[in-house]
Amino acid sequence: MNPDSLREISLNLDVEHVTTEIFYERKRFFLEQFNYVWLHIETRLESLDIASLSDNHIVVSTTTGNTHIAKPVLEYLGSNFISLKTEVDLLNSITSTAEHALCLLLIGVTKVNVAIKSVAEGTWDRIANVKDKQLSSIEVGVVGYGRLGRIMSSYLKNLAGNIIVWDLSPSARDLARSDGFEVTEGLSDLLARADVVTLHVSTTRGEAPVLAENTIAQLKKGMTIINTSRGSIVDETAVASAVDSGTIAMYLTDVLEFEESGNKISESILWKKSLEDSRIVITPHIGGASLDAMRKCESRLLTRLLERISN
Repeated sequence: MNPDSLREISLNLDVEHVTTEIFYERKRFFLEQFNYVWLHIETRLESLDIASLSDNHIVVSTTTGNTHIAKPVLEYLGSNFISLKTEVDLLNSITSTAEHALCLLLIGVTKVNVAIKSVAEGTWDRIANVKDKQLSSIEVGVVGYGRLGRIMSSYLKNLAGNIIVWDLSPSARDLARSDGFEVTEGLSDLLARADVVTLHVSTTRGEAPVLAENTIAQLKKGMTIINTSRGSIVDETAVASAVDSGTIAMYLTDVLEFEESGNKISESILWKKSLEDSRIVITPHIGGASLDAMRKCESRLLTRLLERISN
C-alpha cells in the first residue's frame, strides 16, 4: 500500500498493518478481531474463511478483479465487498497497466532483453541482436476491448502496422468498430492472423483459460503474447510447451497463476522455464503499481469504506 494512503487511513480508523505472511499465519484471529479488512491481489480469502466472517465485516480489495477471493466469500459479503471494479470514471484515468503492457510488447518485438543481457556479459554484437521486424510492420491482436484494451489500442494506433480486436461482448466489439478498429469474427480468426497478441480480459476464479491447449493450437506460428490480466487466463503448461515448439516466439507476462492458486512461485512452470529461457519474460504484477495510481485508487476506496461504515 502507498505510505500516504496508509497514513490517510490511519487518520480515520485504528489500523494494524500486517504482511500477507503474518495474515496467513493468524488469519482466523485477524478476521474475527477486525470488522474491516483491506486486501490486495496477493492475499486470498478461501471458502473456509466464511466461518470467521460476520454480517458486520467489510472487505476492501485494491483490485479490479477478484480471483484472489473464493466465490462463496464474495456471495456472502455481497455489498460488503468493496473493490475498484465499478469505479469506471476513476479507472479511465489509471493508465499504468496499459503502459506496462506496451512496455512488454516492445520488449517482445525488439527482444531488447536479450541485447541488454549480452552487453552485461561483455558482448557487443549488433548483428546477433538485429530485430526481426519493426513494430510498424506487424499486426497486433487486442483480445478484450474493455478499459485497458481500449487504452492499449489507442497507444498502438500510431505504432503498429495494423490492429485487430476481438471481445466476447457484442457491445465491446461495436465500440471497437466505432473507434476505427477491425474486429475479427472470432478469437480463432485473430489468433490465426496476429503477429503479437495482447490480452486484456477479466476472469473469475475457476473459469476456463482463454488460451487453453486447443486455442493455443490455433496460434499463428511464431506469435508473441503479452498478458497483464491474470495468470489463469492462459494454460501455463500449454504455453510452456508452445514456447518449446516455437509456436509461441515469446511470452511476456506480469501475472502468474500461482498468485491465484496460493502455490509458491517455485512451483510455477513458466517461472522455472524463464530462468534459462529468454523467450519468457516475467514481471512481478507491477502493471498498476505506480505510486500516483495507487494513491488515487486507495483514496477512493477509503472514501467508499467510510461511507459504508456510516450507513
